[in-house]
Amino acid sequence: MPCAEVLTVMYLYLDNEELPCAREIVTAHLGECSPCEAQFGSEFLLKTLINRALCAEQAPPEVHSHIIMTITQIHLEITTVHEHP
Repeated sequence: MPCAEVLTVMYLYLDNEELPCAREIVTAHLGECSPCEAQFGSEFLLKTLINRALCAEQAPPEVHSHIIMTITQIHLEITTVHEHP
């Protein structure tokens, strides 16, 4: 499976979305592809830090929206770079 497709599934995996075979696909690919493994580690750390920060203090809804919008934009930029190196 190409890196761009695995990275798309990876974000769903990180968000605990229910996808058939998502864990197996991501895990298998990460074991073979060190750039994707590094990307996964970075995304996991970012998600962990964001969750920790948002849970520590109740952020206004507009902050949540801004964070989601920024993460989506970064995801689209990363996907575009992986599709067109």
